[in-house]
Amino acid sequence: MTLLLFCSLLLKAQKLNTWGELFSSIRLKHITASNSTIYAASDNTIITYQLTSQEINRLSALNQLSDHSITAILYSKPFETLTIIYKTGNIDVLKNNQIYNIPYLLEQTNIPDKRLTAITNDNNFIYISGVWGVLKLNPQNLEIVEHCIFPGNDQVNDLAFFDNKIYAATTNGLYYIANNQDISSFSDWSELNISDVEQLQTNQQNLYFLTYDGNQTNIYKLQGNSFNQIISQTGKYRFYVSDNRIYLYAHEIMEFDTTGTLLSSHSIANTAFSFITDMLIANNQTFCTDLYNGLIIDFSQKIQYPSPLSDNISFVQAYNNDIYILYKPTALDSANNFIASFSSDFNGQWKHYYLPVNKHLTCLAVDPQDSLHIFIGTNGAGLLEVYNGQITNIFNSTNSPLSGIGNNVIIKDLHFDDNNQLWILSQSSTYPVVKYDLNQHSWNVVNLSNVAANRRVGKFILSQNNMLWANLFNDGLLGIDFTQNQSRVFYPSPHIGKAINSINEDKDGLLWLATTDGVAYLEIDDLQNTTLVRPKVQITLNDTTIYAYLLDNINVTDIATDAGNRKWVVTDGAGIFFINDDGTQQLGAFSRFNHKLITNYVYKISIDSATGKVYFITDIGLIKYQSDGSQSYNDFNHVIVYPNPVKPDFSDLVVIKGLMYNSLVKITDIEGNLVYETRSHGGTATWNLTNLNGQKVRSGVYLIFCYNESTQQKTVKKLLVIR
Repeated sequence: MTLLLFCSLLLKAQKLNTWGELFSSIRLKHITASNSTIYAASDNTIITYQLTSQEINRLSALNQLSDHSITAILYSKPFETLTIIYKTGNIDVLKNNQIYNIPYLLEQTNIPDKRLTAITNDNNFIYISGVWGVLKLNPQNLEIVEHCIFPGNDQVNDLAFFDNKIYAATTNGLYYIANNQDISSFSDWSELNISDVEQLQTNQQNLYFLTYDGNQTNIYKLQGNSFNQIISQTGKYRFYVSDNRIYLYAHEIMEFDTTGTLLSSHSIANTAFSFITDMLIANNQTFCTDLYNGLIIDFSQKIQYPSPLSDNISFVQAYNNDIYILYKPTALDSANNFIASFSSDFNGQWKHYYLPVNKHLTCLAVDPQDSLHIFIGTNGAGLLEVYNGQITNIFNSTNSPLSGIGNNVIIKDLHFDDNNQLWILSQSSTYPVVKYDLNQHSWNVVNLSNVAANRRVGKFILSQNNMLWANLFNDGLLGIDFTQNQSRVFYPSPHIGKAINSINEDKDGLLWLATTDGVAYLEIDDLQNTTLVRPKVQITLNDTTIYAYLLDNINVTDIATDAGNRKWVVTDGAGIFFINDDGTQQLGAFSRFNHKLITNYVYKISIDSATGKVYFITDIGLIKYQSDGSQSYNDFNHVIVYPNPVKPDFSDLVVIKGLMYNSLVKITDIEGNLVYETRSHGGTATWNLTNLNGQKVRSGVYLIFCYNESTQQKTVKKLLVIR
């Protein structure tokens, strides 16, 4: 039985100009418990499951937690605290329903690798290990009181308390020290002569530890200062000890007694894929975290918080308030045959699909006439036609003009045109551009594309002036002019960057280039006559104003245009930039440097023009921004104003939506005095309830005049403000 729990938080509209996230809470890796609550963590989220009420809640990076890439969690019952540690070296403590951040390691300059690995506690302190050593945390004032740096490459993998000693499992040995001793000096630690200890577990009687010998998992029991092997099992497992039972877990859970006798074996019921990452026994129930199934109770009940399957994302497509996500498998996924998977989110209803192909998925296009009918590109298996999550056709070199190296057909980009023809861009192909007519079920090779034969390709666009453009990375651009029946491969001059990573056409018909050295755009007269323009922005340094090329010397990975013709620009290491229509003004910068994001590594963008939501694929998962721009209309018949009336406790923006493109919006009081004016971003304008002097407006009725200068259409709406 799978239980999908939907939180009211997901159903609320996201406020304008705010950040959100779509991190996976299904791909769980760590588990711990208090007397009343199960805590389970993915890389970037923690879900809480109440044992009595079965209520589920969630904390996430970006908005609640202080960082990303969680490496361990532990609930310490003596202190009633949840400690959360991260790959970055950051530490959070959840105490009395409040998160306290401890950036102790972030401030240490003598520790280059700050990864944290494990947590344990006694009745007085919390101990945290990193690849470099051990920290001692006072849970009362949340201060680090001692730390010990282990020598050389002695990586600490795990910690445990037993017999009034703290034990540290390392790559070079098993170390211990009395828990009433200062841990700061490594020379005070004693060593047991066994190397590559991965994990520690204890019960009231014994301490157990795990090592790997190739593909063999070995469990040892400590007896005084010696130890003996009690379990040796082929394969790589983690383990858990509860009372007089030892459990090994990976694809299944094997139960042993403390002498090493196998008692039983359990698998997760009704799962296509399963890989157990952590477990515990609480409240007379067995709880497991599973890499593909979320939280598992008693080997059968699956609890999945609605979210993506994984944070390792290769592609996202936003489409009419729906999103599709394709995943890139990790090495562990490939070993588990979890390779071709995708998800859809239709108005908060998540669905996950697993396709029986052995190549990961690269791109997707939705049939404009049926959102259940989609086409998916693959990294070697050709083009998949999918209906309602099931493959109906696979097109490759044997049954279509699609080609590659041998039978390895790599599809890089897909788009539908206005005639319901699917355009397909493939890599290392004789003819990189091919069309498929859905109505006629016929194929057409775009012969003009053979000038880019057998090259590495990125994405393509069908431009407003009947041209096709595709980026070829270090080979520049492929341009096809269908009107003049010409094609060309060239690198724009003057040369910008070592490669063109992505392209985008804006509403003025300019072709924007995301390169390894900033951004530029092409003014296109015809295929043979293009002008490269590098926008300059104003920068003030030491009271001196200078003009510099936009994002000069920064590796820009993607660029996209919103409904208001503004540009979103993402980078490999510098975060996200929001710029005006011609690139001369920075409207926003978001990165870890200015604490507005928790990562600087962003790779792809997808904008839903219907809602103004902007989705970003990052190195840690999918994040989103609710912008104040949305699709425009050809008239004013769709204009709405909300909220209306504005109540006294409202502190957000009033939204005027459904406007024509670049509409002039003027707001007056009931007597006709001008209070505020602005222009729409696409089809949306906003008002912060202030007048032209920046003062909050009073209670009353306000008139909103909307006017489109090019068509001279206009409309008026009323708004009631209650203070």
